[in-house]
Amino acid sequence: DTQPSLTYVRNYIGSKHTPRIGPDGCTILVKLCQMSHEHREADHTQWDISLSNPKWRSVSPGRQELQVFKSPLEEVHFERWAPHQTGTVEIDEKGEEVFVIEGSFSDELGVHRSWSWCRNAGDQRRLTRKAGANGCFLYVKSKHLRSPEVDICALQPNVAS
Repeated sequence: DTQPSLTYVRNYIGSKHTPRIGPDGCTILVKLCQMSHEHREADHTQWDISLSNPKWRSVSPGRQELQVFKSPLEEVHFERWAPHQTGTVEIDEKGEEVFVIEGSFSDELGVHRSWSWCRNAGDQRRLTRKAGANGCFLYVKSKHLRSPEVDICALQPNVAS
């Protein structure tokens, strides 16, 4: 079987897996070093991140969020912003990374278009984001940049701890 469109999959460290691609092809985003040996997970887990998932919730007018994974070392969720929607985002001291799946947004760090990736090590704790003309669909991973496998402070000595 192939995965349906808009499926978020986590394959744990050392697990064996082979993607199965349907006749129409697909795009796969691979995020390496995203898990920790200190927090064991199932070998394979997946979530439907399409709008048909009833677990999407409104966090403010024009902004929806879908929580998919939470552990003591990281959180992963998806966001959908309506066109031109503006909102304040609180950043955990352990940072966040955002991948733009569709659309675009801008904030104090710059303009982020489809398929772009941005990382905030936690030094800017509050940002004002504004979605572009077509809104945006985002993958957001937070509270992980100081976990044992990804410690950004150890990797970049000039970043204050």
